[in-house]
Amino acid sequence: MIHPSGEVSSGKSSLLNLLLGRALLPTSLLSCTSAMCELRHSESRYALAYPWDASKRPERLDLEEVEDPGETLSKYVHQKGDRIRKFPYRKVEIFWPFPLLKVNENMFIFLTYM
Repeated sequence: MIHPSGEVSSGKSSLLNLLLGRALLPTSLLSCTSAMCELRHSESRYALAYPWDASKRPERLDLEEVEDPGETLSKYVHQKGDRIRKFPYRKVEIFWPFPLLKVNENMFIFLTYM
């Protein structure tokens, strides 16, 4: 597991986007990651968004044909506007052909909102 850590809004998402060669994670001058993110290697491009309500199934996001996957993922990762309201998703798993993670099938990047 790779777990970048640092102060809120210190550029963790920007660094990961740079290392991964694709702007998948949202970036902002304010805190930007509202749900835990796990980035995993896969030949398919999709994500699973897990709601806080454990009785609900994760929502599958097909990213294969999406023009801007970063914008699509932003809705599930980044809470814009009213930050007092509880964000509906606790975790998002992002599956993408990441060469950096292809080395080991058990390797993943874990990004938290804290």
